[in-house]
Amino acid sequence: MKYAFGSFELDVRRQTLSRGGIVLQVPHRVFSTLYLLVAHHDRDVTKDELLQKVWRGHFVGDDSLTAAVREARRLVGDDGRSQRMIRTLHGVGYRWVGEARLLAGDSRAALPGLVFEDEGQEGSGRIRRNGNPSIAILPFAVLTSAQECGLLGDAVAAELIGELARLAWLKVIARGSSFRFREPNPDPAAVARLLDVRYILSGTIECSGSRLEISVELARTLDAVVIWSERFSGRIDDVHDIRAHILTATIAALELRIPAEEARVALTMAPENLDAWAEFHIGLRHLYRYNRRDMDLAEARFKAALLREPGFARAHAGLSFIAFQRAFMHVTGNREHAIVEAAAHAERSLELDPLDPFGNYCMGRASWISGDLESASVWARRSFAASPSYAHGHYLYAMMDLYSGGTAMARCESATSLGMSPIDPLSYGMLATHASALIGEGAFEAAVAWSEEAALRPEAHYLIDMIAAAANELAGRPRRAEFWTRRIRGRRPDATGTDFFESFQYRECPAQKNLSGAFCRLGLSDGRTAGSAPARNSARASA
Repeated sequence: MKYAFGSFELDVRRQTLSRGGIVLQVPHRVFSTLYLLVAHHDRDVTKDELLQKVWRGHFVGDDSLTAAVREARRLVGDDGRSQRMIRTLHGVGYRWVGEARLLAGDSRAALPGLVFEDEGQEGSGRIRRNGNPSIAILPFAVLTSAQECGLLGDAVAAELIGELARLAWLKVIARGSSFRFREPNPDPAAVARLLDVRYILSGTIECSGSRLEISVELARTLDAVVIWSERFSGRIDDVHDIRAHILTATIAALELRIPAEEARVALTMAPENLDAWAEFHIGLRHLYRYNRRDMDLAEARFKAALLREPGFARAHAGLSFIAFQRAFMHVTGNREHAIVEAAAHAERSLELDPLDPFGNYCMGRASWISGDLESASVWARRSFAASPSYAHGHYLYAMMDLYSGGTAMARCESATSLGMSPIDPLSYGMLATHASALIGEGAFEAAVAWSEEAALRPEAHYLIDMIAAAANELAGRPRRAEFWTRRIRGRRPDATGTDFFESFQYRECPAQKNLSGAFCRLGLSDGRTAGSAPARNSARASA
């Protein structure tokens, strides 16, 4: 599609503006502003429409819009005083008042759309697939007229926007743009077209007597398919607790569902079309499986992401995670080198993005595997300071309390992490941490239930089986203890208590002593189990 006015020609398909056959240099936002005005020369174009379609709903001030119009005027030989081409409509917006001819051979669509930066044709409605995922949180629709509900729909959505904005991996549209969509059943395609987002989060609120019901729904804008939903209920008097629950549950769900969805889509794309974020999300599919094959696959994807974007902080964090896994699981020929690599990649990740909770978490894991539990606790706290609902940060903090000799905080923080993310890929570790704290307190029967649930999670590895075996032995359940011991031998014939404590880095404490004694009685000790880990910790820390 091409428009002509005076000696100018605006080529929509090529996104060029030329004068007398000479192509001019035009910034993308300015071109889009000019195109929108020219294409709709038969009507007024409001400021809101320009912000929605040119800036994709991202929050910008009037100065940005004014600057774009000023530059568009300059390019076409106009100015704010004469306004021969672009007229300012005070309090409304702008209108193209100059000549505008659609060149012969072109046909104008009924509602011409803007040209997206990655599309081959205008108005195709495609959603940009490159870059980090994007989401719009819409105001929740209040379906009842109860006075108690008031502005709760706006309040819940605003809280979610504020909390999700902390997440480095997710692009969140500002409320000034997303709150324009207030209808109870928003059209995902319309939201995608105006805000250029891949996901929308919406909800409904109902009040009945003293009861409050809030539903939350996450949908893909590409095809309007719902990929997660949840319903929260309680007394209106407990509204603040319900809002807090919605916040943590939603963030945990998005942390799992969106990366999984991004990876699914990326795997359908041609390799040459993958960008750094696509490579990263595919790598995440293999990150939590704790076996050599998946470690190799995840590492390859994170390295590919860095080739495409060398300053990609999360890819470095992913490589730190993999190096930690190799040292933790004893699947590397040079464990000390893996420990050094875990720290180096975590440090680089934090240099690039110091506020990313995942990077801080990986720095904590690197400190843990090197034996520095105090620093690991600090990094764990930093991770959930960056994002209070970051379940993995609370989980890491629970472990560091446990390995340092605590139990109460370990149980509290592991329960917090489980409450935030009950189907987390690391939920087996959260359960196992709780079980180990109970072992430290001598509550062996309770520890059996927690440890067996942990070991039966599909992602759990042989070190978790060792906790289940020890809990059963300590609880006086020899048959179950033998069952878990046989399973350990089948998964890792050379497993020993020494390996266990080298991975988990316990200091001398009741939990360590109880576990060590159980391993000895189960034949899982090589004679160096009890008390050996702290000595290695000190040596490694001094090195």
